[in-house]
Amino acid sequence: MANDGKSLEALVAQVEELLQPQGMVVKRGEKHFFEDGKQEVEFDVTVRGKVGSASMSWLIECRDRPSVGAAGADWIQQIAGRRAAYHFSKATAVSTTGFSKSAQKMADRLDVELRTVGEVSGTDITAWLKQVAFVFSERRMDIKSLNLSPFDEGTSDDHANWHKWAEGKSFLEPILRRNIDGEMVAPSGVLQHSAEEAGLWNSNIIHNGPEFVLNFDVQFRRSDDVYMIDLPSGPLAIKNIKARIGLRIIETMTKVQSLKDYKIEGVDEPVSRVADFVPVTTSDGAKFEMAFHQTGKGVHFLMKKTPQPLK
Repeated sequence: MANDGKSLEALVAQVEELLQPQGMVVKRGEKHFFEDGKQEVEFDVTVRGKVGSASMSWLIECRDRPSVGAAGADWIQQIAGRRAAYHFSKATAVSTTGFSKSAQKMADRLDVELRTVGEVSGTDITAWLKQVAFVFSERRMDIKSLNLSPFDEGTSDDHANWHKWAEGKSFLEPILRRNIDGEMVAPSGVLQHSAEEAGLWNSNIIHNGPEFVLNFDVQFRRSDDVYMIDLPSGPLAIKNIKARIGLRIIETMTKVQSLKDYKIEGVDEPVSRVADFVPVTTSDGAKFEMAFHQTGKGVHFLMKKTPQPLK
């Protein structure tokens, strides 16, 4: 877990989102500003909503500073001060390093709930969890060649404009306009969708095997949800997309890398036991993070995608 506290905030927010009843809103990084626009304060995690007919607001502050040691009483005082100043119904302090005795006494005096997040030792990990593995399946399409053909209708100027337009265009760019709703899409996206509909991924592809190469012809009819090219002389409808494509299905097995308990101080039963998997990075650079959360409401599986970094 990164020591900037952001990973801890994310974990706490995830657990609380799973546990809160419908209508309660969990936020990270809620900010308040002065009238001149300058930031006044930022809260780690907040939970707001109605309980019955009454409004409830809950402040959760997080600290992940292993080099500093147990959280002290001064931090508890700060949290209590924030609760009073911003009229929160409840305040909780979450630490990865526990709390000093003075902090525990201060929390008791100021009515600040204490919670911890800590690694679960190997002897405490249940046998089923040791065996749990997640198989991440990625479908890869390599477009080796692609040709767009318009319907034969149109003037000679239309077709001259068509050939001029087609020069140098990338099939990865959103150059097609979907007639039914005007959305701009890339030819590669149309191919991906058409491959799904045609069931190409379900035949002749060996998982983690060699690339399966084929010619793929996507035909459109006038009655279909056709795609248009906007030319200077007007729109031209696409009759078909012919492509030579290579398909592969890559499966990656990822296992649990850590197990953490999110607990209320002094209570043996955790609020949530969180199993984090080793992240998986796909061929396009996107990273997927996965976790199991075992709570009193059952076991939940969460997946988060981190977009490909800009180059």
